[in-house]
Amino acid sequence: MPDIRISVREHETLRLGHPCQTETGSVEFRGEWHEALARFADVSGSPALRAGHRKITFGHHVGLLSVGSLRIQILPKVGQANDSELAALLVHMLDVALDVRLIEAPAVGTRLRPGDIHERLLQRFVSLAGRLLRQGLLRSYREVTENGTCLRGRLALSEHLRANAVRPDRVFSTFETLDEDNAPNQLIAGALEAVCRRPGDSIARLRSGELAAAFRDFDIGTLPSGARIALRPRDVRYEEATRLAHLILQSEAPRFRWGQVPVTSLLFDMNQLFEGYIGGHLRRVEGFSVRAQP
Repeated sequence: MPDIRISVREHETLRLGHPCQTETGSVEFRGEWHEALARFADVSGSPALRAGHRKITFGHHVGLLSVGSLRIQILPKVGQANDSELAALLVHMLDVALDVRLIEAPAVGTRLRPGDIHERLLQRFVSLAGRLLRQGLLRSYREVTENGTCLRGRLALSEHLRANAVRPDRVFSTFETLDEDNAPNQLIAGALEAVCRRPGDSIARLRSGELAAAFRDFDIGTLPSGARIALRPRDVRYEEATRLAHLILQSEAPRFRWGQVPVTSLLFDMNQLFEGYIGGHLRRVEGFSVRAQP
C-alpha cells in the first residue's frame, strides 16, 4: 500500500472518521491509526500527543510520526503560511538549530518534498558516513583482554589462573591495540543498521546497506547509554555525522508495533527547537558567546 501523507499543526486535533487533508485530496482518519497512536502515547509517555475519546490531539512537538502506511507531518503553528512553506521553515530551523545540512541538494535521481525531513536526514547521514569511509575511519587505542599463545602487555592473572590451569600453552593478557572499533564508529555503525532496517527502497536505505558492510565488525553492543559520545577536538570531521546518527537511533528507540501497525517517530520539542534556532543564529555572529539554558 502506498504511503498516505497528511500534515497537521501543533496543538491540532484529528478526529476518528473525520477527513484529513493529504497531498492529493483527503482521507478518513481510521480506527487502526487512532488505536496505534493512543498506544504509542501510553507506552512512550510522549508529550507530543494526547489520546482522547475518538480523537488524537498533538502537543508542542514538531516532526514526523509514521503509523503503518500513514505519515503524519507535524508542522509549526506559525502565521498563515501554507504546508509547503511551513515544511521548508521546519527544515531550515533544524538545519540551524542542530548545525546540520539538511537543506543541501538531495541525492541524484531523487525528488524530495519540502517536508521530507526524515529522508533528508537519512540521505545526509549516509552521505557523511560514505565521506568518512573515503577519508579513512577514526582509529584509537582500546584495551583488550584475550587468551592467546603468548604474553602481550601485562598478565591478567586471575583470568589466566581460572582459564589456563591445565593449559600451559595459553596465557591471558591485557594490552592496548590501535584500531577503528571505537565509540564514534560504533555509533555510525548502529545508525547505518537502523537505516537498513527501515521499510521501503529509498536511496538512503539502499546506500546504507552498501556502507554497513564496512562497519559490520564494530561492536555496537557497547554503545554508551543514549548513544551520546564526546569527541576529541581533532575528531571534528565526525561531529555532524554523530549528531545525525544520534537522531536516527533516537527515532528508532520508541519503535513498536500495535497489532500489525508499526509506529515510529522523529519529534522535536518546538520550544527547545526555537531556542536552539535563535542560539544557532547568534553563534554565527562574531563577538557573541551563546550558552544553552540547563
